[in-house]
Amino acid sequence: MSALSTEAQLSMLELQSLEYRIDVPERGQIVTTPMTFTEFLDSEGFDYGAVVYLPTDDMENSLTLIHRDLNGDGLDDALVPLMVLPENEQQAQNDEGGYFALATVLNGQPPVHVYTTFFGMIYDIEQVDDQILVSGAVDTWGDEELFTYRWTETGLKETDREPINLDTIPFPDDREQYFAYENARFSGAVEDPLALTRSLLVDGDADSPSDVTLEVLATSAQKIVIGYSQQRLRDDSVYGKRLRLEFVPEGDLWRIDWMGQQFSCQPGRGPQVWHGTLCS
Repeated sequence: MSALSTEAQLSMLELQSLEYRIDVPERGQIVTTPMTFTEFLDSEGFDYGAVVYLPTDDMENSLTLIHRDLNGDGLDDALVPLMVLPENEQQAQNDEGGYFALATVLNGQPPVHVYTTFFGMIYDIEQVDDQILVSGAVDTWGDEELFTYRWTETGLKETDREPINLDTIPFPDDREQYFAYENARFSGAVEDPLALTRSLLVDGDADSPSDVTLEVLATSAQKIVIGYSQQRLRDDSVYGKRLRLEFVPEGDLWRIDWMGQQFSCQPGRGPQVWHGTLCS
């Protein structure tokens, strides 16, 4: 490997060809070079026991590399999302034996994989200063929690965990994070978007008043944004749903410009955090 500059980051090619020594729960240590997510999708059959490198360039994936200089040597180290597949067909049928993992790799000559932290499921990873925040579950389909880790050159060190609190997760501005939603009852222009939303979505349309929140997320001369959310639904699949409604001016009135929906799934039916895909 050639000398690295002080601005260098490990490339995807270097990381996906690196040898990882991973202590897999209930399987012991394995030594592997992960296949890419694209290779996994293109492979014939199911590659039992394989380890998959997730942040592949040509795949849409919410789990991405995180870079930070952990040891002060001027080189960015990497937190690498991996997926460890079930060891055999029986485990796969029982939804057992599969894990998502976060591997710490130190940049150097050569780069070194130093530690892997395992989860059952991971839905989101965020770096805040020297902390890593992970939304996920220890069990494959268990109750999700928000894990807080201190990220050091020896790996992730857990400092806190707490249940997912849907009420504290803000509505994202990015429309790509929502499932497209249409409702013909919102056609036409109105004087008061909040009153319209309340009359169509809240009054007489909730399991109980305590399950519903309605709030103005933003307001200006160009746009009014309203958030509607409902939790504890009486549904086998969906635990909660929420809408972001954007209104734009039309003369002295307001008309709906866009609506997007997010869901929180019941355990085992999809992510319990707010997300923009349908629950299973």
